[in-house]
Amino acid sequence: MAMTDFRLAAEKLDLSFRNLDLLAEALTHRSYLNEHRAARQGHNERLEFLGDAVVELATTRFLFENSRTSPKATSRRTAPRW
Repeated sequence: MAMTDFRLAAEKLDLSFRNLDLLAEALTHRSYLNEHRAARQGHNERLEFLGDAVVELATTRFLFENSRTSPKATSRRTAPRW
């Protein structure tokens, strides 16, 4: 997809983006670049990895803050007994 297509889509959706190159990268799958070798843009795997890390961090924080037991109680309960 050409950069102008992203601009047009953003206008139709009444959205504005500071960096259209980053938008194009976020919306480009690696398989597209394999099929369109002339395309000179990045793909979204790097951003997907970052997004996964942010979701993991938010989930961990939520679980930690909303746990009914203290971390020490949990670790004692799951610690192996020798």
